[in-house]
Amino acid sequence: MGVEGVVDGAVVGAVAVALVAFRRTAECPVPGPGRRGPSPEAALALVTGLIFLNQVLFTVYVLRVHDGDPSFIARHLPPGWFEPADGAGPLRWLADHFPAPELLAPSVLRVQAFLELPFVLLAFLSVLRWLDPGLYGRVLRAPVLLWSASVAYTWVFCVVEWDLRNPYTEDDLVVPRARRCC
Repeated sequence: MGVEGVVDGAVVGAVAVALVAFRRTAECPVPGPGRRGPSPEAALALVTGLIFLNQVLFTVYVLRVHDGDPSFIARHLPPGWFEPADGAGPLRWLADHFPAPELLAPSVLRVQAFLELPFVLLAFLSVLRWLDPGLYGRVLRAPVLLWSASVAYTWVFCVVEWDLRNPYTEDDLVVPRARRCC
């Protein structure tokens, strides 16, 4: 079974769990106003900002530590995967003034591995809240639905990571398992 089959299986499994869990919560009342945390849109904006910051720091790392040449990692992935900024303007200035750029090594394929799952789940919750606030409330009341989606996405991320093996793969496979437990 190839990557496509594994992904299809994860989707079918997550949908099956979701259907069983949702059936149990379909009649639950939507929670009323109470203690509220940040909206999924606000959390998504924060995660998106962290992804952008990671890309900036990755560019600083490549410019300073690898003289602007991302081939040290690009050779392990499909063509076009890494297209850092050309190193002119504000990014070049930041790279030139950044203290200890070698400490930015985790920005290469590690930080985004940690941010992928929150990004996908928050995007899902944001769209769900826009389209059907009642369903959004019921999904939040049934944690098994978010756990099911989390497990399915984590499985898919791990399969894709394994299919695109590189020197960071084994470490990156630990990150999804760690973030799922938090």
